[in-house]
Amino acid sequence: MRAIFVTIILAVLSLYSWNALAQKTQKTVAQKEKPMPAFSGSLTLGQSQSAINQQDGTFRKSYDLLLLSGYKITDDGKWSLGFRGDASQDLINQEDSDVTQARLSLTRSGFVPLKALKTSLGARLGLPVSRAQRDSYFQSSVGLATFTDFDVSGISKNLVLVYGLVMTKNIHQFEENKAGDINTSYSLSQSLDVKLNLTDKFEIAISGGLIDSWTYQGTKAQIFTHDESLSYSFSQNFSATIGHTHDLSPTQKSDGQSSNIKLFDEAQSLVYGSVTFSI
Repeated sequence: MRAIFVTIILAVLSLYSWNALAQKTQKTVAQKEKPMPAFSGSLTLGQSQSAINQQDGTFRKSYDLLLLSGYKITDDGKWSLGFRGDASQDLINQEDSDVTQARLSLTRSGFVPLKALKTSLGARLGLPVSRAQRDSYFQSSVGLATFTDFDVSGISKNLVLVYGLVMTKNIHQFEENKAGDINTSYSLSQSLDVKLNLTDKFEIAISGGLIDSWTYQGTKAQIFTHDESLSYSFSQNFSATIGHTHDLSPTQKSDGQSSNIKLFDEAQSLVYGSVTFSI
């Protein structure tokens, strides 16, 4: 609980300081008339809960926090540093509240392999911050990520289509976690994000992901996730979102044959609402 509170305070202070620095940088650019590196950041605060309470002890409800920040290290903006941090305050089991993720990234954008494609390449470093990571003797992770933006202006100028591919290698002190389960060594994540601007204020977003993972002993698992949301922008720096997500479920049932992919799952589906402040 204390970690969540400290994270929120640091996030707000970070956004405030970055905003002040960005404004100062803009003034300097105007005075010197030459490009300078630029900061960006966003803070998302939300609440999520199980779509259906089945009265079996599996109901989930939490406050969620997402902090994103970026820093362009070249004048053309093609090279950038980034940080992502996630935290959750569990409203059912307070002891499960935790900082769930912290990740650094270095990205090179602006590749145009084909006329209708824009691609970015990046390297990622995952940090050991969560209780689950500590229980698995997680030390860090390294990854390579590529995201490709498809030009679909021929269909609609308000449509955005992005495909992502992320390869990750986890580093653990031991191959087994504290419970005796084998840790995940490698993972390959694929995602497809579709966004449609209905107006200059409303946006619909649909995303789907498929994650293949392998343990240190070579056992493979496959999970999927999908998310649907509707966002409204009150201004350039403030927006609100409502949505539904179905996360981290096996693609096959326990028999190994039947498909487990569902648009809505009574046990796993979550509904959420959030607000985002950005600079």
